Amino acid sequence: MEVFVNEMSLHKQFDSNEAFASALKEVLLVQKICQTANHRLYCLRNIHKRRVLQDGTSFRQALQTYGNKQLLSQVMGWISKYGPFVDDERLHTADDRFEYRNKRVTNRSLGEAAARQMIDMEVATFSFKASKFCHTPLKLLFCLSDDDKTPIDLQNFWERGILEQYFQNLLPEPATWTQMIEQLKIRFPNLDFASNLLSHLEGEPFNITIANTVRERLAVLSRLKECFDEKGQRTEEGNALVKKHFGGGKPHFTDASETEKNDPAFSKRMMFRLENGEKVPCYWHGKINHRYFRIHFSYPIKKDEPLYIAYIGQKRTKQ
Repeated sequence: MEVFVNEMSLHKQFDSNEAFASALKEVLLVQKICQTANHRLYCLRNIHKRRVLQDGTSFRQALQTYGNKQLLSQVMGWISKYGPFVDDERLHTADDRFEYRNKRVTNRSLGEAAARQMIDMEVATFSFKASKFCHTPLKLLFCLSDDDKTPIDLQNFWERGILEQYFQNLLPEPATWTQMIEQLKIRFPNLDFASNLLSHLEGEPFNITIANTVRERLAVLSRLKECFDEKGQRTEEGNALVKKHFGGGKPHFTDASETEKNDPAFSKRMMFRLENGEKVPCYWHGKINHRYFRIHFSYPIKKDEPLYIAYIGQKRTKQ
């Protein structure tokens, strides 16, 4: 699961450095809980600029004035060096329009959490106490236009103990490729997984970064499989997902080049056998930069045809 620190829950509500430091210590404990449970706690890089005291003092200034060097070092290491940061792994773009209570939250943690929830990823937000965000869910809108708005209910936490209890009821983070594949089948029932996926991962040391990215890529494909109207035409949401993830300068999904398709040896490697013995070409693939992993799948994606996940493993041209 991915949790996003809601920086908007810092809005000059604290009356002293001590009150802010106390709330901040709670968030650091949440960070430790997330690490222990193998979940990621994201924040914005510029969260230190938020105004936290009633007199307008910023996050950074209040922390420095508080005078606890150990706390200062711990917090600044997290928010300026170690992360993880929303800014570095953002799925939504500046052109997307997410709103919360008539306020645009694109490029904020709320916008990114909403974008990920829209593709069926498990996300939540954590808000600072004594803020305007001590309620759940947070009701956002994804606005394709003024007349086309999709509601998104984000699960929000502000009590450390409640979040910890929630983690205990979630699927555990996978520790092996076998667990990863088993969980993918549970998370994405509308995708068809080849029975021999594990054979392609034999000899590859398990890596949680790769496993998490596989889940992110398949969440997009799973959502796309649902983005069709009764006539089988892709919806506006589907078109927006295709534009975002299949286009642009660094797309997450690409087709093989014509040169590769005309190479008999390469084309042979792109044929994958299904359960019924049929072979299907899967030139389209999801990219994972870490260790050059790839996810090959059937294409085009249609409403009434299976979407096969045929391969997860090292880039085939590197084998």
